[in-house]
Amino acid sequence: MYTTYRAEANPSQIQEDASATATTTIVYLQPSAGIHVNTFDTQADGGFPADSASLMTCITASSTLTALTGRLEYSNDNLTWAQNNLSALATTSPDTAFQAAQTFSWRFASTSLAGDAIGALSNSVCKIMSVPTPTRYIRVAITVSGANGAVWTSFFGKKENR
Repeated sequence: MYTTYRAEANPSQIQEDASATATTTIVYLQPSAGIHVNTFDTQADGGFPADSASLMTCITASSTLTALTGRLEYSNDNLTWAQNNLSALATTSPDTAFQAAQTFSWRFASTSLAGDAIGALSNSVCKIMSVPTPTRYIRVAITVSGANGAVWTSFFGKKENR
């Protein structure tokens, strides 16, 4: 007698950003005069947390001097936030050798951006990156330097349905 087992696919569910910062909100930033923060709740739908997440970031630059810098922060209670390491806390401890906090950045150029060709008349670009989900809440903090820029961000979570 043989026993047969049936294998079924475990479809993924995409979880859109349902944070207080609407995904359609564009934030206008000036160098050293503003910060854009977008928070993602990996359990926003009330179920299990997202297994993984992606962050889409779009920038419209006012000139080729515009540079965007962002950093990810993590929290379990949406009150106490931590960067991906302790470098921000170890500035006065010479015996501690922490690496610099991980950030992502890019400088806008009218003909190319990070090696990707874009239209010569375009001053906007979007990028997407994978984001680890070790805690319930994840946020991105973005600033610009060099020249003004408009920034839009959105998180997308992905989790297994079963």
